[in-house]
This record gives sequence, C-alpha cells and structure tokens, in this order.
Amino acid sequence: NPQEAERDAQVRQQVLKHLEQKLKTGGIKSLISNSAYRKFLSVSNGAVQIDKNRINEEARFDGKYVLRTNTTLPASE
Repeated sequence: NPQEAERDAQVRQQVLKHLEQKLKTGGIKSLISNSAYRKFLSVSNGAVQIDKNRINEEARFDGKYVLRTNTTLPASE
C-alpha cells in the first residue's frame, strides 16, 4: 500500500527527530522505557545511540502488514 508506506516513513522520521532531541537533553531511562523510541536504540557500555541498522529494518516493512505465527503449515495452506 503506497499511501501507508508513505505514512509509515513520515511517522518514523518524526519519532527519530524527537528521539535525537531527547538524546541531547538526557533522560535516557525514559527513552528506553518508551516502545516507540526503544526499537531504534542500541545500548553498549552504558552509552545509548540510534541504531541505523534497525531504522533500515523498519523501513523494509513500510506499507506492509506483517503477521507472525508459529504454525508448521506451508504458506499455501
């Protein structure tokens, strides 16, 4: 869905913009507890930074609905 893909990209850019601002001001604990921010963060040796690989992974699913399951049935069934 092209419209949904565009919307997803815009939402992600807004979240990243807010995340960058909040990283500059501190309050890392609140960033990690926020699920919208947490999926774009990586923590190593106590340092928190934006993970570009996770951003690219999220972008792959723009405009798509992903359904995960634990079934052993083939996709055609």
